[in-house]
Amino acid sequence: MPIFTKAITAIASLLSQATFVPQALRSKFASLATANILAPHLARKLLLLSIGKFLISSAFYTCIVAAFGYISIADIAFWGAPSADMAGVLSQMPGGLGALDWTWLGIFTSHGIDTQKAAGLAFGIRCGMLMTNTIVAVSVWSVYLALFKGRGQK
Repeated sequence: MPIFTKAITAIASLLSQATFVPQALRSKFASLATANILAPHLARKLLLLSIGKFLISSAFYTCIVAAFGYISIADIAFWGAPSADMAGVLSQMPGGLGALDWTWLGIFTSHGIDTQKAAGLAFGIRCGMLMTNTIVAVSVWSVYLALFKGRGQK
């Protein structure tokens, strides 16, 4: 991890001094080179959080696939979840709309599930994740607002 963050810092530092890079980007690269997010201890924490997120989402996807009755491919769902999540992240669409669903459809059809059942599974995953994200967001905001109001009243 320290090698990775040092490489990013070095590249950002070089690009902040390059004359062929527009001034607006040079200032962004200069701020990235000195950003606290590249500190090794913080980068390790972010890496552990992202690994935890992928493991939890993989377990959740596996439960959805098993709930549809496809116990024999539950392990495929567990290992396919990071691929589908990354496709959703890289698509630059809110919620990975489309890319996440098509990746799941491809994972399921490549493992022998017919297209209609694979589409049902992908839709089930989308609906399940929407409900889960809503519950988590409401819970987090409730706790945050309770703590924020509690601090303000003291």
